[in-house]
Amino acid sequence: MNKIPTLLAASLVALAAWAQPSARVNDTKPSGNSPIRLAASKMAHNAKKANLLIPDWKRNATKPAKVRKAAGDGPLIMEQPEGTLFSNLYAEGQGYYPYWDFAVEADVDAALGNYVLCDNGDIYIRNAICTMPSGAWIKGTKAADGTINVELPQKYYSQPVLDDNGEETEETEYFYAWRMIKEEVDVDGQEGLTMTPDETSQTIKYVLRNDSLIRVDTAKVYMAVGDETGTWTGFGDHINQMSPETMTIATPPADAAVTKYLMTYSADDVTADSRCVDVAIKGDDIYIGSFTDDVDNAWIKGRLEGGKAIFTDRAYIGINHNDSCHAYFSPAGYVQQDGDYGIVDSIYIEKDLVFDCNTESNTMKTEGTFLVNNGKKFIYPAAHYNAPSLRLFKPVAAAPADPEIVDFQDYDSGYGYGNVAFTLSSTSADGGDLDPAKLYYNIYFDNDLFTFRKSEYTNLPEDEITDMPYGYSDKWDIFSYGNKRSMYFYKSDYTSFGVQALYKDGDTVYRSNIVRYGELDGISATEAANAKSMEYTDLCGRKVKSPSTGIYIMTTKFADGTKKSVKVIR
Repeated sequence: MNKIPTLLAASLVALAAWAQPSARVNDTKPSGNSPIRLAASKMAHNAKKANLLIPDWKRNATKPAKVRKAAGDGPLIMEQPEGTLFSNLYAEGQGYYPYWDFAVEADVDAALGNYVLCDNGDIYIRNAICTMPSGAWIKGTKAADGTINVELPQKYYSQPVLDDNGEETEETEYFYAWRMIKEEVDVDGQEGLTMTPDETSQTIKYVLRNDSLIRVDTAKVYMAVGDETGTWTGFGDHINQMSPETMTIATPPADAAVTKYLMTYSADDVTADSRCVDVAIKGDDIYIGSFTDDVDNAWIKGRLEGGKAIFTDRAYIGINHNDSCHAYFSPAGYVQQDGDYGIVDSIYIEKDLVFDCNTESNTMKTEGTFLVNNGKKFIYPAAHYNAPSLRLFKPVAAAPADPEIVDFQDYDSGYGYGNVAFTLSSTSADGGDLDPAKLYYNIYFDNDLFTFRKSEYTNLPEDEITDMPYGYSDKWDIFSYGNKRSMYFYKSDYTSFGVQALYKDGDTVYRSNIVRYGELDGISATEAANAKSMEYTDLCGRKVKSPSTGIYIMTTKFADGTKKSVKVIR
């Protein structure tokens, strides 16, 4: 089901407007978050509307029989084939993806490219269409002239067929990589350009050059995604190549002492956040690490000069596994420009990020900005840090400050979900430093501790999560942006929602109060955790199963047999 976020939820994921235009597909589940059904609702900043119509592939448009028959052959290859793997190459391309009901053209930069070279010279290519990485491999055969010929159509993606009620069935429908060209046709009663299978050839050509795999067809030929009849889905590209990344990752020397600092910053003009970072100094070199959860062991290297710490130019920091791309540190700035809806802040890349250093207080401050940027050719921030300030980290072990629920949208049976937004603090209730890596939160529906399960939250890294890490985001159901959190929920039978922050220090767990939205006001966090059941009565003493507007008495029975009654106004 397409999600329609609230205005607040939309603001929490505003950075997604800069995300890579490629569709996010859950490779571990054939249907995943179907890019075929869920057209993008945000356009990448460098994308532009294309003069192309997208047919309604659900109508199973008629195509030539010879093409339709070819689409039924061959397996969908999801397992890595045997051979020598060339992995995590720097893949780039240009192509199309659907945006609502029309196609847009955009560049894709720094995706993870993978191919397998077989002993006989054949090649298997993973995610061959840059605007729709499906996780599938397609096969190419080495020709006598040394080129790699990919004979299409080949299966590229699958998803369950939906019944008339929109529910998944056990039947599977396949989508294929086709060689397509632009053609002027009638699309659902509208004359215009669209993509159709090329009936003169279904061969796409590549060449290998110094471990780089490069597509060599003309710009008028596209590898595109269509159904078994060749009806275009809106995805396709005409430029695609993958090469080894030559930039190296900076790491501090083994004998450099590493010190924990607390970095505070804003993710926008109003959203504050903080995190622990590592700082290492060796001579005039300074290193900052652990500034992002998206990239493992990320470090940047700068120089100390005249009371300044200077970090120059874009630097490679490693692989962003959350977004499946190469990531870079980038100094950045903002300039105000006229946009479609008034004055907007536009990001640009700066030459340097300069901190003022105070050796007496062990602090570093700057009014500048830096990005964790997906790619090095365009601006695709995975995270950005405005005015970061670093000071020595002095942790305490204590109960976290209480969360704050800032928006709640009740479960809607028409959409099949509800939405909540809340803020979390990385300080204790009395203002002490807490290590964000040790912070978690719990969700309650009524008095029941909620467990996130992969069967419902399909992008979870584990089958079940009850204690949700402080900064976790799956970029689909659960979002983290500064100190704000937003999540969709699918539970309908509840009368209250609660959130509680946790701080884990070894075997000791410190808890905030449970902050609630709903009818449990008057019950403390300790009581709520020990509650066994609840019942409502009206002012005449009659039991009420589902209280509506009015005044009620809520009686909570605890595990030790005691009861507590409070007045609830709805």
